[in-house]
Amino acid sequence: MTDKNPNFLSYYAIAQHYKFGIDSVFKADEKYDRIIILEEDLQVSNDFFDYFGKLSPLLDRDSSLFCISAWNDNGMSDFVQDSPKVYRSDFFPGLGWMMTRKLWEEDFGPKWPLGFWDDWIREGQNRRGRACIRPEISRTFTFGSVGGASSNQFSNFLSRIKLNSEKVDWEHFDINSLRKSNYDRNLIQEVNSATLVNSVAELLNKERRNENIRLIYSNSEEYLDIARQLGIMDDIKSGVPRGAYLGIVTVKWRSNTLHITTKSLKPVTYRNSSPYKL
Repeated sequence: MTDKNPNFLSYYAIAQHYKFGIDSVFKADEKYDRIIILEEDLQVSNDFFDYFGKLSPLLDRDSSLFCISAWNDNGMSDFVQDSPKVYRSDFFPGLGWMMTRKLWEEDFGPKWPLGFWDDWIREGQNRRGRACIRPEISRTFTFGSVGGASSNQFSNFLSRIKLNSEKVDWEHFDINSLRKSNYDRNLIQEVNSATLVNSVAELLNKERRNENIRLIYSNSEEYLDIARQLGIMDDIKSGVPRGAYLGIVTVKWRSNTLHITTKSLKPVTYRNSSPYKL
C-alpha cells in the first residue's frame, strides 16, 4: 500500500493514530511492559481489568499467543451463557485488546501498515500462526454505529453483543487450561466425542440440552451458509472465520455447546493467508 486512495483517508488516519499512541506509551519513561487498547466508543464490564490482570501472565509466557481480547465476535445473547469461559482464537477480535512491548518493538511496530491495521494483523504473514485469548461473554460493548463498522453490521450484530454483568472469581481461574498443549488436547477430545448433526435443519428440529454438538463444514461457502442460518457472524478474513480456532467455531446453542468444525481436526499449518485451505 504505497499510494493512498483518497476514498480511504479515514482508515489511513486511524492506523497512524494507533501507531502514534502505541509508540507514545512504549517510549514513555515508565517502560510499560503491556498496553490495553480501547476505542472511545467502548463500554467495559465491571471485571474488565480483573480479566486482563489474570490473563496477562499467560501472554508474557506463551509464544503461541500475541494478544488478549475482551471481545467475542459471536457474543450475541443467544450464543453465550458462561461468564468465566475463555477461548483461544485464530481470529484477531480487537475491540479492547492487550499486547506486549516485545510484540510491538520486535514485530508489529516496525512494519505497521498505512491503513486497515486490523485486517493487516489478521493476515497470515503477520499473525504467523499465533492466537489470541477471548472471552465467551464480551468484556466490552460498542455503542457506536459509525466509523469502521457499517450501520447495517451494527444493527445486525454489534448491537446484540452481550456485555458481561456477572461477578467472576478471576483470582482462582486456572490459566494453565489455556496453554496451547492443554487447550488443544481438551478441545479436540471434546469435539471428537460430540454428537454429530448433519445439517442446521437437523440441529433445529431436535431438542437437546447440555450436550456437546458437532456440525461439519467442508469449505468457506458452506461455513458462511451455516453462519447465516444460525445468525452468527458470516465473515471470513484471511481464511479464518470469526472466532475460529483450529477451524472450529464454538458457540452456545440452547444450553448446548455447538462446535462448527472442519472435517479434519489435525493441527493447522498456516501458509500465507489461507490456514484452513478454504
